[in-house]
Amino acid sequence: KQWYQRRVRETILVLILACCSARPAGSLPCREDDVTCADGTECVYIGFKCDTDEDCSDGSDEADCKSYSCSEGYTKCKDDTQCIWAWYMCDGKKDCSDGSDEAFCTTYDCPEDRVKCTDGMECIDKAWRCDGEVDCADKSDEAYCED
Repeated sequence: KQWYQRRVRETILVLILACCSARPAGSLPCREDDVTCADGTECVYIGFKCDTDEDCSDGSDEADCKSYSCSEGYTKCKDDTQCIWAWYMCDGKKDCSDGSDEAFCTTYDCPEDRVKCTDGMECIDKAWRCDGEVDCADKSDEAYCED
């Protein structure tokens, strides 16, 4: 249930951002808290510049970024190249390409449709338990399975 609610919140936020983050520059200049996209056809909120998500249709809000800043509700991965939703930290699933969102976690709360590996360091889909394929790093998902 938690996992489903999280995905619903994420989808709603993505739709809101997609709908409202870029708007035609048209005859009005960009607002003070906006930047103009390189092609001159859109204005994007300045907080979306260098956040690893292309908000300008030409991608210019992500060009020439030496470092990324994350928008509110996001957290930066250790490699400084990605922003992920803050609630993805320590959820038993690697969302950062470098795995830093799971690196220093001591415990996980698994969503209802997932089970915790014996080492407590990750959650896997319930259907993966005893399916003949190792999914937990500690191999506990294939231990004590009846044939």
